[in-house]
Amino acid sequence: MKTFFGNGFGSSFGKIVAMDRFDSGRSLSPIRQAEAYWTALLTGDGVPMRSQIDPRGLENILEYTFVLERIAPGLTRFRLAGMEVRGMPLTSFFEPCARDQIKTVSEQVFAQPAIANLTLDSSGRLGRVHL
Repeated sequence: MKTFFGNGFGSSFGKIVAMDRFDSGRSLSPIRQAEAYWTALLTGDGVPMRSQIDPRGLENILEYTFVLERIAPGLTRFRLAGMEVRGMPLTSFFEPCARDQIKTVSEQVFAQPAIANLTLDSSGRLGRVHL
């Protein structure tokens, strides 16, 4: 028997994550664990309130987790992070040529309940590897 965890957008059943991954010895990746936690907090078409987010619900992945806050159009800063970046703008982690694109994506996410899937790439430089 499979157990499912879900709530949120999509079908009338919401987003569904198969929980049998835990029983089989396989575990969800940190991104999937964060997505499952976030999805469980969703109600209707709204996003969870900041007060609903309990770090204990993310304790297994806190070192990989961050919460962003929109402070002005196109300006997003780290509100909570597993590293000491609190208060820094999200765009500070990107090269200047990519910052407008990051601003556009973050505005789309904050304008409506949305998920942004981004692929990050580092071209590498002298003494640094391509990531």
